[in-house]
Amino acid sequence: DIAQNTAMVENGELLTVFMSGGNLPMARYDMSGAFVWTPTPYFACNESHGQVEPRLVVHDGHFFVGWGDNRPPASNEDMYVQKFDMDGTPLWAADGVPVIQTNTYIPTPDLVPSDSGGVVATFDGNLLGFAAMRLRSDGTPAWPAPVLFSTVAFNPFYEARVVLSDGEGGVVSFWE
Repeated sequence: DIAQNTAMVENGELLTVFMSGGNLPMARYDMSGAFVWTPTPYFACNESHGQVEPRLVVHDGHFFVGWGDNRPPASNEDMYVQKFDMDGTPLWAADGVPVIQTNTYIPTPDLVPSDSGGVVATFDGNLLGFAAMRLRSDGTPAWPAPVLFSTVAFNPFYEARVVLSDGEGGVVSFWE
């Protein structure tokens, strides 16, 4: 499991999100290592079910956190994403928006910046395969359904993958 994810803000500060007891605490540190937000930590999601494998990306003056979440009706985990302003205030629906809902075994979420202030989320499942969904800046899906990179037979081996922005609002991925 990927237990934490960290990204740098334009001014050199750091944002981090990590797994702790089924929750996703977040913190922002200045260049001296002091907490910027008080009280610390803030939480990416306060939903009562477990959240795991957080991903964080800074984009267009905001940051986004994506994670696996086992809240019902998940068949193991679904992928959720939340957009925050740089003060840690959530900007979408409370506890994130569902992005990719599929039957999963040990899924691995990921995020890359997209165009117009949005992100592309990727997630792997054992019925759908390795999939992507583009979210607009307002949290709505840009596509009618997730788009597949591969069928289940060719899913990445857990986190043995790289997911990158293609520079034009899309995503490319390489995996084992």
